[in-house]
Amino acid sequence: MRSWRMLRAGGALAMVVWLLAAFGAPAAASPTDRITLYGRGGYSTVVMHVFTLSGHDHTWGELTWSADWVSGCVWEDQTTDATQRTWNGPLRRTCGNGSTTRQATDGGYGSPLYDGPGYWVRVCGDAMGGGIICTAWN
Repeated sequence: MRSWRMLRAGGALAMVVWLLAAFGAPAAASPTDRITLYGRGGYSTVVMHVFTLSGHDHTWGELTWSADWVSGCVWEDQTTDATQRTWNGPLRRTCGNGSTTRQATDGGYGSPLYDGPGYWVRVCGDAMGGGIICTAWN
């Protein structure tokens, strides 16, 4: 009852405040890439989006094909090995069934992979015609 009186007395501003309290504030816009790395081959491209979140780099990846009849997967590799000879991949692997020309790693901006101090990440994917393509490590 009190919230109804507040809406009648306070007008539009009170309604906005009440709606935000009841349903939460709108989601923030997606962050802008600080660095965008590419890997190309076999008519395919992998992209690693690197952006800053809470003061540290985070990533997500995507794979695009030049035709819509290709099936394949995209994933991220993450390592703490400074030589980048060993890693924990594939992480956040997502596969397409041939009905699309683009696949993104699970989570995207909504659940990015940590790429801060002491960590390196790269994005890899299946190239058209076989083989694997990757971005450089970041």
